[in-house]
Amino acid sequence: MTGNYVPHALIKTNMNVKTVCPKCGYEINAHSPLTDPAVMPQPGNANICVNCYNLNKYDDNLQLVELTPEEKESIPPELMLEIQTIIDKIKRNKK
Repeated sequence: MTGNYVPHALIKTNMNVKTVCPKCGYEINAHSPLTDPAVMPQPGNANICVNCYNLNKYDDNLQLVELTPEEKESIPPELMLEIQTIIDKIKRNKK
């Protein structure tokens, strides 16, 4: 499933649960929902770390885990382009 998520990529919403990026250890206590700002992360939702830009997902306890190689390979190319656009937008916003 793809859609134009880029306009919503940097709308920050605080979370009730703290987690850390499994790649860099950056503490995450907010997220940027890609559709409705009131929507909180659900198990299986994707997350892009704003520190190292790693693509992760939420587990059943809303803790971040890295995607498996199989999960990464199953992402459609058009969705990967949107993900890269969001990462580029995050990088530009950090400057």
